[in-house]
Amino acid sequence: MKKQKYDSQELALISMSYMKGLFPKPTSGELLNDQGDGNGGFTFYYDDNCFTKYSNAFKEAYNSGAFARSNSEADWNNLMTKILSAQSVSLEDASSFEEYFLTEK
Repeated sequence: MKKQKYDSQELALISMSYMKGLFPKPTSGELLNDQGDGNGGFTFYYDDNCFTKYSNAFKEAYNSGAFARSNSEADWNNLMTKILSAQSVSLEDASSFEEYFLTEK
């Protein structure tokens, strides 16, 4: 499992990318988030399969020049760097987390 904390601006990009179908949406149980930090930030917990799919899709978009063709190249590059730097964790009790709201059921 991988863990990464995102601020509200990063979360907006992530949500937009899922809603526009730019990257594969997580399926049930693949992506959890905490209750937030009170400032719009959340920590995501990716299962290994979800993280691999998502990070590979980001790398493919970067390598194909999709970020360079966008009007927010720096934001996409920064988000990719942050995603790829997610830390490995062991999550024994997920009862305090919820599924990400754009998860496909």
